[in-house]
Amino acid sequence: MLRSFFFCLMALALASIGTTAVAASLCDPPKAPQTRTAKTLARNLIPYLPDQSCIEINREEALFSGFNYFDLTVRWKDQQGERSQQVIEISDGRYVLGQALDLTDRSDVIAEAKARFAPALEIPLSAEDLAAGNPNASTVVVAFGDYDCGYCAQAYEFLHGKAGNTVAFYTKDFVLFPNSLVQAKVVLAAKRAGVQDIHAVKSGMYSKSMARMTPQQATQAALEAVPAAEREKVKAYLDQHDGQISATIQESTHFARAQGWSGTPVVVINGRVVPGGFNQDVISEMLK
Repeated sequence: MLRSFFFCLMALALASIGTTAVAASLCDPPKAPQTRTAKTLARNLIPYLPDQSCIEINREEALFSGFNYFDLTVRWKDQQGERSQQVIEISDGRYVLGQALDLTDRSDVIAEAKARFAPALEIPLSAEDLAAGNPNASTVVVAFGDYDCGYCAQAYEFLHGKAGNTVAFYTKDFVLFPNSLVQAKVVLAAKRAGVQDIHAVKSGMYSKSMARMTPQQATQAALEAVPAAEREKVKAYLDQHDGQISATIQESTHFARAQGWSGTPVVVINGRVVPGGFNQDVISEMLK
């Protein structure tokens, strides 16, 4: 049904480029893309996914003006074995919509579609993603953020304060800028090197602006967020394990981009994306 809408935030244009080699044997053949739109979307998504990926279509529903709701599973294999992640997209094959507004009633048709069709988003989490709270809590909050993002800093502190016995707070990197990758690498290196007060490191990292720095300057500045007595240990760990650390951050960023997200922060509560990014009122209501 043709509806009046305009694009908000971003309509991500996926260029029609050739498909890389995929591990098709990992995917269930009956779930291979069947419709023209699904085939086009799969072809255009592949370059944004981990190497040797294949795509299953779990559900496809027509929405408006040639755009469909897609529930996808991306499968690939790496050093850890066979991997998979769920992806929800609103797409016509070329464009992925993050938000669209119906001007007749000002409703968000994308949010409505995801609420109507989407199962809870399954986010791969590990113990090192836990920022605060009880890992066995019934409420799980996940914040995807970039260190060069003021709202991400506010969201981090706000959500850290909400964590407790009934709320587990996890953080995932969604790197948007080159030096943000440097910051994320130092934080993860500090965590893996055994620095105890990672909350202080993260808070200190959010206070640093590195957009105009060279990578070398950014690394030095980022290390200043680590307690002085532990900087050399963290630097040595980062130098030795840079590839593994970068791969972890890249995987998290891949996941975020595969959802069609283009900005930070993104807050997810029990598998449901909070509308409007960092909205304290909505978050507080969802946490009741």
